[in-house]
Amino acid sequence: MDIIANELIKHFEKGHPINSFNDAKKQEEISREVSDFRLILHNYIRLNIIDMCSFIDEYNSFFKETITVEERISQRIKKVKDKNKVIKKRIDWQKLKTIRNISMAHNLRDRKSRNELSLDNLKLLTNELSSLEVGIKYSEVVIFMFENIKNEFSHELLEAEKSLQVLRTCDDL
Repeated sequence: MDIIANELIKHFEKGHPINSFNDAKKQEEISREVSDFRLILHNYIRLNIIDMCSFIDEYNSFFKETITVEERISQRIKKVKDKNKVIKKRIDWQKLKTIRNISMAHNLRDRKSRNELSLDNLKLLTNELSSLEVGIKYSEVVIFMFENIKNEFSHELLEAEKSLQVLRTCDDL
């Protein structure tokens, strides 16, 4: 396996395509590895889309200034929301939710078209999944937003972690 990987790296560094390998077994092995990698990447991106949509739903629904009567906490939530506003705009959340709903939850069927298979949605999904933007850049946006929350509420998170440790200790007794 390492020999094949080294050959692959050597040939790609020279700009040689996969079919430049003389050995059919090497070509087949590399093709299989590339297919496996694509499948793993595709599943990773699909899970990211689901996680990102869940994150933004929770963020919009429950991380609000009105969640508490304590003014100090409300101001801190507002501070984080303001900081995240610019970052949040980097993602077309509606398009992401459309992809999630139609392609992952409803098998490419579109409710607006009597639940028929939608080629437009398949094209949208294919373009988004092949761009890597959804898998990498979009994930970074969510991570930055979450980091801002963690930084602002680090003391509270530390206290919550201590409480969990106490509960785990009690469970062990």
